[in-house]
Amino acid sequence: KGIYQAVKTSNSDARYGIAPAGNLYSLREGYYADVNLWCSQKGYIDYIMPQLYFGFLNKSCPFDIILSDWVDAVTEPEVRLVIGLTAAKAVMAVSGEIDVYAGTEEGKNEWINNKDILRRSLIAIYEEKKASGYCIFCYHYLFDVLTGEVNPDFAQERKNIGKLFVNNN
Repeated sequence: KGIYQAVKTSNSDARYGIAPAGNLYSLREGYYADVNLWCSQKGYIDYIMPQLYFGFLNKSCPFDIILSDWVDAVTEPEVRLVIGLTAAKAVMAVSGEIDVYAGTEEGKNEWINNKDILRRSLIAIYEEKKASGYCIFCYHYLFDVLTGEVNPDFAQERKNIGKLFVNNN
């Protein structure tokens, strides 16, 4: 609360938020981060951007379920929910890298076997009325940092996302 107050004292128009790990339950139990408090009362944050770097077959945090849990956690109307996504798993899957944190064999190979996970994630976000938007980590997974061209390892996932990027920004 003190950081929030310091930010607002310095610039009342500034927006202050946090981007915690996406597993809501490890935040509570392992990091003692009371995100439910922050998301339910004024004066802690203006937005929260959980890093939902999960596929739909992740054993402990399937994307659709954990998204719903975060939607339920945000009860203060002035706190905006922005979803953090990653293109890293889609890019790494092109070279055969599994999702080592997925928990099941099916989940570990989900990004390798499916090139529409980010598309489905975006659709789920757009369907949630409380979700104010999304952010994709990190630029170099999406585009070449020197040329600006689409990263070839992201091209298929980008094609499947299609107009969702264009029409909903």
